[in-house]
Amino acid sequence: MQLESGKTSSPMADQSSSSGLVQGVSTPASQPVVSEAKESNGQDKVAYDKAFSSLKSGQFQQSIIDFSAFVSAFPNSAYVPNALYWLGEASYVNRDFKRAVTEFNKVISQYPSHSKAKDAMLKLGFIHYENKQWKQARETLEKVTVSYPGTTVASLAKKRLERLSQENH
Repeated sequence: MQLESGKTSSPMADQSSSSGLVQGVSTPASQPVVSEAKESNGQDKVAYDKAFSSLKSGQFQQSIIDFSAFVSAFPNSAYVPNALYWLGEASYVNRDFKRAVTEFNKVISQYPSHSKAKDAMLKLGFIHYENKQWKQARETLEKVTVSYPGTTVASLAKKRLERLSQENH
């Protein structure tokens, strides 16, 4: 899949690292817990890979369907935090900001220590910006810079904060 950053991604690459589709965010993804994968006999990985394949081929609506089915079928899978994030990302790309906010908030609230939590928080800031909710955008983006200093998401948040200031928002 060609990402905005110009990098390509694959389902296997998503297991060790992942890239944000829209903003080029690259962060490590947590590795699945082997015991949980065994409980589903690897069916969760197959279903996750199918959904991710839809996403990387640009079939965002299909990936939303596939990731939703995955989360319903395998609610205890180690892949759920990633699936929720990618559900939010696909919704963001489709400009279904309401759904994206819901999914990103699930990542942040249910999996706050997962590597995708910081990406989800950044995307919430971007959604507030897209919705011209300037105060919420600024607050969320500032929280990203304070909570995750020295990271790619903090750098992207600072750039968007600078843009907010340049646009007098």
